[in-house]
Amino acid sequence: MSFLSSFEGWQNREVSRATVLSGQRFVSCKPNGKKIHFYVSGNGDGERVEKTANVLVGADCALTRVAQSAGWPKLSMVPLVQAIVELPKDMPSDVCRIWFIPEDTPYFYWLIPQSPTHGVLGLIGKEGQEIQGHLEHFLQKKSLEPIEFQNAHVAKYTRWIPNHRKIGESNVYLVGDAAGHVKVTTVGGLVTGFRGALGVTEAILNGGSSNEFHLYPQGCSPMPQVDPQGFG
Repeated sequence: MSFLSSFEGWQNREVSRATVLSGQRFVSCKPNGKKIHFYVSGNGDGERVEKTANVLVGADCALTRVAQSAGWPKLSMVPLVQAIVELPKDMPSDVCRIWFIPEDTPYFYWLIPQSPTHGVLGLIGKEGQEIQGHLEHFLQKKSLEPIEFQNAHVAKYTRWIPNHRKIGESNVYLVGDAAGHVKVTTVGGLVTGFRGALGVTEAILNGGSSNEFHLYPQGCSPMPQVDPQGFG
C-alpha cells in the first residue's frame, strides 16, 4: 500500500506495510494483474521510478495527479490569496478575526496569528474571480503593510465526491483536498481531511467497508442559502 503525500516535511517511511512517499512527484498509474503499477519522479532529477502496490492513496492536494491518472473528473476550485502582516497592536496573538464583506467574497476575510507578532490576512473568492485587488484594498483600509503575498487554488465544495475507484483489481482512494472533501462554509479541509483518512483506513482494513464513509455524505449535505445582506 502506498500513500502519495504533498507534505514536504514527510520523509519516506514504511509503517505496518504502508509506504508514505514524499519528495517525489506522482506521474501516472496503470493496472497490472492484482497490483497497481505507478510511476514517480524525484524532485530535481526528473528520473521516473516504477513502483507497485495493492492499494494506492492519493493525498496530493486539489491539483491531484493521482485522481487525474485514475480517471476522476477535475475538481472545481476557487482562488485563495493571503498576506503575512504584523498583527495590529490591539490584537492578542491567541485571537482570530474575521470580516464579512459579501461584495468582495461569499466567504470572509480572516486574520490568523502565526506568531506573537505576525499573522496571515486573506480571503477566498468565487471560481474564476480576481481577488488580489480586494485584498490589497482591504490591507490599505486596515493600515496593514503586506510582508509577503501567498496564492493558491483550493477545492470548492460540491457535495460528496466518491473517493474510491478500482484500477484493474486494485483499489485507489483519495483523501483531503485531493478528494474535494472540504467544508461548505469555509472550504477548509482539516476536519474533513482527517475524517476521510479515517474512512480510508477503515475501508482498507475491512475489505472496503467503512462506517465513516456511511456517515460522511450526511455531513456533506447542502446548506440553505443565506442572504449575505444579513451580515450587515
